[in-house]
Amino acid sequence: MTDVFELAERLTLDCCSLRPTEATVWGVVGFDDRWGDWSPEGWDELADLLRAARRDVADMPPTDDRWEAAGRRVVTEYAGAWVDHVEQEEHLRDLNNIHSPPQTLTAVFEVQPRESQTDWEAVVARLETLPQAVAGYRACLEAGRTVGKVAAVRQVDAVIAQLAVNASDDSPFLLLAEEYRGRPILPIVLGERLDRAITGARAATAALAEYLRTEYRPHAAEDDAVGEDRYARLADRYLGDSVDLRETYEWGWEEVRSMWQAAVSVAGQVVSGASVAEVVELLKTDPARAAGSQDEFVEFVAELQHTALGELAGVHFDVPPQIASVDVRITPPGGALGAHYHGPSEDFSRPGSIWYSLGDRTTIPLFAEVTTAYHEGFPGHHLQTGIQMTLAERLTRLQRTLAWRSGYGEGWALYAERFMHEQGYLDRSEYVLGYLAAQLMRACRVVIDIGMHLGLPAPPDIVDGGIWSYEAACQMLEAYALLEPEYAESEVTRYLGWPGQAISYKMGEKTILELRAEQASRPSFDVVEFHRTVLEAGPVGLEHLRSIVRASA
Repeated sequence: MTDVFELAERLTLDCCSLRPTEATVWGVVGFDDRWGDWSPEGWDELADLLRAARRDVADMPPTDDRWEAAGRRVVTEYAGAWVDHVEQEEHLRDLNNIHSPPQTLTAVFEVQPRESQTDWEAVVARLETLPQAVAGYRACLEAGRTVGKVAAVRQVDAVIAQLAVNASDDSPFLLLAEEYRGRPILPIVLGERLDRAITGARAATAALAEYLRTEYRPHAAEDDAVGEDRYARLADRYLGDSVDLRETYEWGWEEVRSMWQAAVSVAGQVVSGASVAEVVELLKTDPARAAGSQDEFVEFVAELQHTALGELAGVHFDVPPQIASVDVRITPPGGALGAHYHGPSEDFSRPGSIWYSLGDRTTIPLFAEVTTAYHEGFPGHHLQTGIQMTLAERLTRLQRTLAWRSGYGEGWALYAERFMHEQGYLDRSEYVLGYLAAQLMRACRVVIDIGMHLGLPAPPDIVDGGIWSYEAACQMLEAYALLEPEYAESEVTRYLGWPGQAISYKMGEKTILELRAEQASRPSFDVVEFHRTVLEAGPVGLEHLRSIVRASA
């Protein structure tokens, strides 16, 4: 009987073969030249593979080894989540503004290697077969349309707009051609193939946009809300923990009010007697408090990361030498606004990187960006992902690469922001206000996400009439999370199209803080050891994380 490490090794490669873009994102080499089968048949094949893996784990004899046991649980839960995704036909309506196949069409090239001729041959091969991936995806949407499982109109419109950018003269695909031309040592004939492939990719995205506009949209759902049953199922997938949604909703409101009072206090420290709105307007418009260009912004974030890594490594966190630096980059235009992180490849030849989607801004206010840098980079996602990549003797390959849990991952990143505040790294009142704005946004996510999808009443003093609407949610983010209107609209569209994911940040942070408080009551508590235990758990569900931390005490 094989152990779970051997099983997970095979399963990882089999899953990467069926979902090659996931392999590229997680840095598993050997799959960068293809898309896999995006059709309903391709999803059925994945589900069959995962059902078999789940059965294989169930047939394994009992074990007392903690890492073997943890690996088995991760494989079982990973397989179960994706099998449920297919059985519930979520793949037939997988369309939203931030995390669905249309975004993958361009986002995968952000992290795909493009150094050697071999790398570029893989880029070209993937671009050449992009129309087939789009055809498979369209087949899924058509299958969903025939059985009434469709995305909401708001998500369809957002994706149509994104695809229009991909097909336009500002297409991110054209940046690949520009980059290739900047490497004169590469073959001309491959460059010609690249140009033809880009033409085909732009045409395929334009055709997908037209299909969505003329054939799919008339059948799309008018109501953004998904209802309590579906929401609870999806939230459990992201959290790895069952929660009382109404209790969580009320807790979210408590967090909004608490963080807002703190923001009022800190705003007065920035400008005595000024309101939060007045201070934020100053911070958004004062050139002395902003980066004057996107390049200057990248330098600012890179310096934050360099300082934090240099000062905290070995003091509060174990930092493997492989992740002693992090790249900072700007995404091509067209996607949802915000920041995200891509981890290093398995062999660390591709470093971890923070990506910012800044739209057309050239002057970037900095007050809210310090805490974001710590969330996305070090000691947030960069430390978390980097550590798990180094633990091949303890974590299965599946757990180090494909198995991601938002409650754990985003919870740690939000905890990292709080920890940096506790340690004094938000060394200006305006940066503390930015941190509180980020906390307010995540608290607003809890109440907006649950409230809108479940149709719950809202406090009339915050939401007009106590009735949720898209406009009310946007206004709340502008007023309480201090977001610009365009960013607020992108955020609310995200929550409505990605149900259950938005609450994972605060719920994950809440779990980690509760565990820290619980462990801190012990005389032998060591925060470095606590951080080590949490990070070495790898991406697990929140209930699994509780059991790991408590067992280690």
